[in-house]
Amino acid sequence: MPDSPSRVRVFSSDESLPSELGNVFSPAHKTLFESRELFRNFEQSGIAPGFRIRLYALTTIDDDTVRALLSAVYSRLYAAHPRAKVLHFSGVEGTPFIPWPSQSSRDESTAIDRVIEFVHADRHGYDVLRFSPLEPHTPVIDQVVAALRRTGHPTRVYEAPRASYARSAGMTSDAFLAARPRGLRAPLERARRMLGDAGRANFRLVVDDGSIDAAARDYERTEDIGKGGASPELPGYLPGLMRVAARAGVLRLGFLDVDGAPAAAQLWIVSAGVGHCLRIVRVTSHAELPLGDLLTMHMARHLIDVDGIAELEFGTVTAEFARNWTNGTRARVGVIAFNPRTWRGIKGTVRHVGLPKLMSIPRHLWRTAGRHGT
Repeated sequence: MPDSPSRVRVFSSDESLPSELGNVFSPAHKTLFESRELFRNFEQSGIAPGFRIRLYALTTIDDDTVRALLSAVYSRLYAAHPRAKVLHFSGVEGTPFIPWPSQSSRDESTAIDRVIEFVHADRHGYDVLRFSPLEPHTPVIDQVVAALRRTGHPTRVYEAPRASYARSAGMTSDAFLAARPRGLRAPLERARRMLGDAGRANFRLVVDDGSIDAAARDYERTEDIGKGGASPELPGYLPGLMRVAARAGVLRLGFLDVDGAPAAAQLWIVSAGVGHCLRIVRVTSHAELPLGDLLTMHMARHLIDVDGIAELEFGTVTAEFARNWTNGTRARVGVIAFNPRTWRGIKGTVRHVGLPKLMSIPRHLWRTAGRHGT
């Protein structure tokens, strides 16, 4: 697409987007994580009080054709930045942040540059900019860092929690499960036989919209019992996510019932040949049973044998779970930048950029001395 004059327009919500700008979103059936439906559910039910959505659209001046769209959450309530005005560009449900493109990757690059320049032009409109999570060694992170530094922002790239995954391409579920560590397979088989022979355990899978209300209540029961009643989700967010995924045909919500009551639950999304595990919860009773592992076994069988996925993406998990179920990790990073023209931006620079650099000096000197044999 040839270059044409463009501008950045700001919108406060998805509903305020003119109809001609909605084409930037991917259809839900193509990839749910880039769909308008999932973003709208996040905006309506996933944002805490005091947080607000900002949408930055790069459009052509002559006919307002959208070229790319960047979403961010604005707040002054971030615990890591007391009272600072924070603008956080983030991915949906832990997926890497990217602009929603309309035409090409070139539009993504232009949009990142133009939006950062646009934000920077408001001298006192923000204190902190965040971009996360990002994949290292990709064009997006290079474009973000370059644009921030070009506009004079003190910037730091930091490590974020790694995402764990397991390859399943060309495998049956039997082969996949046989590749798990013996220390997992033996107790898993014992628990399966003990519960199955007695008729105490039942696996069920929810995929359609008509079952969401009851399934959401079962999930909440499992989550509340497993986490002492302190759910991290805002009311309505997960049921909405489940409903959006079910309508797109990509929901895989698995339950393991023990003695007639939900004892473990996992929320998966199947997208572009990958199974994405978004939530894993279990009750704290039956501590002697590997309920989470039993349910993962059932989910893996369905995802591999029925859905034919090539990879199970687990996201951030415990070290023990990663050893048992995954065979690789992907690095994730974040970028944080500060407005050097505001007091809180300067404070953030000292704390998050200056101090880490000072603390790295002794390590650098130690390594240098070691190389020179001193």
